[in-house]
Formats: sequence, C-alpha cells, structure tokens
Amino acid sequence: VAIRKFTFAFKLIPNSQPEAEEIKKIVKFFRSNMYPEETSFAEISYAYKYPAPFLIRMSYKNKDVATKLLPAYLENVAVGYNSTTMGMHQDGNFIETDLQLSFVETRALKKSEVEGDY
Repeated sequence: VAIRKFTFAFKLIPNSQPEAEEIKKIVKFFRSNMYPEETSFAEISYAYKYPAPFLIRMSYKNKDVATKLLPAYLENVAVGYNSTTMGMHQDGNFIETDLQLSFVETRALKKSEVEGDY
C-alpha cells in the first residue's frame, strides 16, 4: 500500500513591507522544519533527529472540508519569486512569492480508517 503524498501551493502577495518580512519568515519556517538536526560527538556526525510531523487539517468555518490527513512529514519546499512580474517593491522585496509544500504521511492509511473517522 502506497503512503499518500499531498502538495499545497500558495501565492503570497504582500501589501506592505511588514507583510513582505512575514513572508520571508514563513518560507524560512517551512524550510527549517523540513531538515533534520545533526547529532554529533567530538565533531563527528553520527545521527539525525528528524523534525516532528505536521498535523494538517483543512477546514472552513471550523468544519472539515477535505480529505483528512494522517500526521505528515514535510518532504519538499519549492519557492519561486515574481513568477508573473519582474518588478520589486521600493524596499527591495519581491512583489509575489510562490510557495509549494509537499508532504508525505508517516504511514500507510488503512481501509477501516477511511470508512471511519480517523
């Protein structure tokens, strides 16, 4: 049984310099929570501590609206800048940032979970 993968794409368009700075923080948050921490002894790396899985819930007005997901690891982060324009804000920030997040669930889903409320 294949382990499910999900991809979410977002177009982030800041209306102000503080929003542009917040977008930078969002990108950094996802990138840093995708990679493992290195464990070392005497400057020799011997293991990785993987980041915690994300708990993703898709809802509208506090009601679930899409397929439920098991806890999932962030597998890939793709970032694109100014895909539809070449301009920049006066402060040097991008006009738009495209963020694509790819997740893989921690395990395979069982039929009983699909039929029930997991």
